[in-house]
Amino acid sequence: MNKTAYLIIILFISSLINAQTKFEKGSYIDSNNIKIEGFIKNEDWRNNPKEFEFKENENGTANIISIDNAKEFEITGINKYVRADVDIERSSNKLGYLGTNKDPQYVNERLFLKQIVFGTSNLFKYEENGLEKFFYSVNNSPVKQLIFIKYSVSSENNPEGKYEIGDMLTNDLFRRQLWMDVKCETTTQNDIKSTDYNTSDLTKYFKNYNSCKGDKPVTEIVEKKVKHNLKASGIYNIATMDVEHYSPSTSPNFKNSSFGFGLEYELLLPFNNNKWGVIFEPSYNTFKDEQTLPPYGLSTINTVAKTDMSYIQLPFGIRYYFFLDSNSKIFVNAIANVRLIGEKENIDFNTASSDLSYSPSSFSPAFGLGYTYKKISGEFRYYLESGVSAHPNIPINYTNSSFILRYELFGRK
Repeated sequence: MNKTAYLIIILFISSLINAQTKFEKGSYIDSNNIKIEGFIKNEDWRNNPKEFEFKENENGTANIISIDNAKEFEITGINKYVRADVDIERSSNKLGYLGTNKDPQYVNERLFLKQIVFGTSNLFKYEENGLEKFFYSVNNSPVKQLIFIKYSVSSENNPEGKYEIGDMLTNDLFRRQLWMDVKCETTTQNDIKSTDYNTSDLTKYFKNYNSCKGDKPVTEIVEKKVKHNLKASGIYNIATMDVEHYSPSTSPNFKNSSFGFGLEYELLLPFNNNKWGVIFEPSYNTFKDEQTLPPYGLSTINTVAKTDMSYIQLPFGIRYYFFLDSNSKIFVNAIANVRLIGEKENIDFNTASSDLSYSPSSFSPAFGLGYTYKKISGEFRYYLESGVSAHPNIPINYTNSSFILRYELFGRK
């Protein structure tokens, strides 16, 4: 493929990506407390934004509204972000990135916080490159952070030697904050202890508090969750197998088309409008061919080479969707594939004293392009060449392309 073709493909994909994010009905409140209605570009932010694009009408010009010019903004029924000047503690809770300070180290910042509970008490969430922190306010009080810190034991924070150096401990100050600031008459210590520092537990706790305080039910903005899909796959393979250096005349080049079948598990990630997914599609496939080769040397007998191979493919990869409308979408896949071949599989030569065996496993990257309409999807997938020989001096190169038809058996939204 020449450079011009690559450039056309890149430009085409770029244009599709740019067309994926649409403007939806929404509003924002400016610094003068004026509510301005229009349309906001729905980025389905993984990280909390610092700005957003806004149109006064669907055909209008998009303007970027910065955090300094909007007190809050909302895409109707989808998400709401509130500006707050807060003291934020930014320690990581990921293993391998833990600090040794158990006390919060604050930095004052202006942030857009995603509001996930509304009422007498309000719960907010802030995410940035894997960082996840929660904030709250009660009865219109200033927004404060709920503090939860994982830290590693060091000689400085463990002067009495009660713990092993390197152990992980936690500062659960958020539970004391809940007990002091967000406690109803019926709240028990066990309610606090059973609440962990995550979206699900904190959302439940704050909703229970609001209900206890007599808040009327409000329309909640539901946090997106991962989606699971299970699909049956029918596969049509077109493959070639080239044997090198076996002998000048008995190095066959096999070609075959065959059918296979499998199951695809797809996990759609809960951000960017579920455009990103992780896929795993084990499948059963076959490759069968026979080739007659001319005699070599003093022999007058034709060589007949046969292969009848069954194998399992275990492709694992990522998928990106381009939405065309509510029912149709195009997708691209990038895949790492492991191919498993049975121990008894080989290439049989009628004139040879021994057969040529396959390696029990091989690896090949693959790329796919497909289209989905409701529960039905089709894909063209190309697997790069991989070596499948068990003999280091006799390479066997295997390449295949697949046309895959799928039907969704089960989908959990």
